[in-house]
Amino acid sequence: MPLGKQNGPSQRCFTPHLLFFIKEVINKVQTFRKQKKITQEVLANKVGVSRKTIVSLEKGNYTPSLLLALQIAEVLEIDINAIFYLEEDLSCYKENYF
Repeated sequence: MPLGKQNGPSQRCFTPHLLFFIKEVINKVQTFRKQKKITQEVLANKVGVSRKTIVSLEKGNYTPSLLLALQIAEVLEIDINAIFYLEEDLSCYKENYF
């Protein structure tokens, strides 16, 4: 039986009686970096990480620490809330309750 199609919530969901949703950190680092015409390498050097870290971050494979997120926002001269925000994942709830 496919995940999410059992008689209860799928394993990736939390308890059914709690009405909250899984949240994912979304980032717009690549968008703002390109607007500022800054390369991944330059951004990485300015915040003290490798270019691979910036690549992973932009692909959504890495969630930065608060310190790194603040440093990125400072370098890009953009409010941190415009770069990083939470997005609710309603798919788990919809799969199991609708």
